[in-house]
Amino acid sequence: MYTILMDVGSKYEINRPFPMKSPPESRDPKLYCHFHSDIGHDTKECKSLKKALDGLASKGFLKSYISKNTVGSGKPFYKKNKSPPSEEDGNRTDPEFVAVISGGLAAGGPTMRGQKDYAKRLGQVMLSGKATTDPFPKVEIGEADRGKIATPHDDPLVIELKVANLRVRRILVDTGSTSDIISLECLNRLQHDSSKIEKIHYPIIGFGGSIIHPVGIISLPLRMGNKKESRQMDVRFLIVKDLTAYNIILGRPTLNKAKAVIVTHLMLLKFVCDYGSVSTIHVNQQQAKNCYLTTPNSEAWGSGEEKDVLDKPGRVVPIGISPDDPLAAELVNLLREFEDIFAFTVE
Repeated sequence: MYTILMDVGSKYEINRPFPMKSPPESRDPKLYCHFHSDIGHDTKECKSLKKALDGLASKGFLKSYISKNTVGSGKPFYKKNKSPPSEEDGNRTDPEFVAVISGGLAAGGPTMRGQKDYAKRLGQVMLSGKATTDPFPKVEIGEADRGKIATPHDDPLVIELKVANLRVRRILVDTGSTSDIISLECLNRLQHDSSKIEKIHYPIIGFGGSIIHPVGIISLPLRMGNKKESRQMDVRFLIVKDLTAYNIILGRPTLNKAKAVIVTHLMLLKFVCDYGSVSTIHVNQQQAKNCYLTTPNSEAWGSGEEKDVLDKPGRVVPIGISPDDPLAAELVNLLREFEDIFAFTVE
């Protein structure tokens, strides 16, 4: 059903469904609907999608997708016709998939209309072989670009940029992210107008297929580089509550806009300045390594509150996790069982 949705959405006009009415926390986060761009049910079980496809089928648009077999109600059964794979092509795969950070504003955005327009423009370029002229300067990379980098290394590209009124550290450069993302904690430290935050109803799909519901979207001014050689941009950030070690994830939308060239071995990022020259940002390797080794924020580990686990007032021990965590009860019971041998103090 997902494949049919993608194919049909690029050829015909499909009206977007109304947002789901139930609160996100009451839905099953393991089920994702690509038609609604939200969690709660599978795409193949989406009644709104089936209704939309029925409408197109009644107009004779989906003949290649309608199976001759029908379900008990006599309604058409949608199935994409395709030839069985050859045993010689060596392309058989398991049903699992490897996920990346997706969703957001790239490639036409989360709406079917935006994705359809983007696919149409891309198709026209592929057929004609002609694209809009977008000048790109000559970029040279050599030994002169080598900074103070200890090699070999596998460190991430973490940079520092000016965002709004402050210089922000711990910005991860991530070409695998379809969105520019900022943590709510970082945003609260920056000068911004909270009334400008746009509410959104679609989620981000992270690594492993995890689903995150952003708080909203906000546009913030960003300066890449120093005052003399810089690029000024307004960046639309998705706001999320937790980014662990990073304040911002700089994804493909901004990297492409800056015409960025990334060299992971030299830990540098080259970009085109406002006036056409090429400038370089060198990564602070120590800061990058610190981010990589940073423990997730305190909420992920719990508040570490001291809990009274015995019948003796004042004899407490920090258990290090939230009391609502199911593991907390097991820890408390364990401490009660071995209270005679447990060292509650260092003395």
